[in-house]
Amino acid sequence: GSRELGFSNPNVWQAIFLNSNQVYFGRIVSETGKVLVLKNIYYVQVADSRASEKEQANPQPQLIKLGNEFHGPADEMRINKQNILYIEVLRSDSQIVRAIESAEQK
Repeated sequence: GSRELGFSNPNVWQAIFLNSNQVYFGRIVSETGKVLVLKNIYYVQVADSRASEKEQANPQPQLIKLGNEFHGPADEMRINKQNILYIEVLRSDSQIVRAIESAEQK
């Protein structure tokens, strides 16, 4: 069916787990039958292969704001619901939320 699942809530941070193993964090601002629209989008990246060997031994996940990538995406993502495994609402005291909120204030 195409009924809305009621995920749209711009007041909370949510984690969207996709079947591609990618996870995006953001605010779901709207929802249609097949699509969620996500804004304030962040994702976590573990240190890449250019890091020093010492860093590779203990990779620190980094929170990256969508938009600085080579292809220059806008801060809005339309996600086909068919590609979503599950969605979690993040607590305001979660480490990810604290990291996002300090990044948002910069």
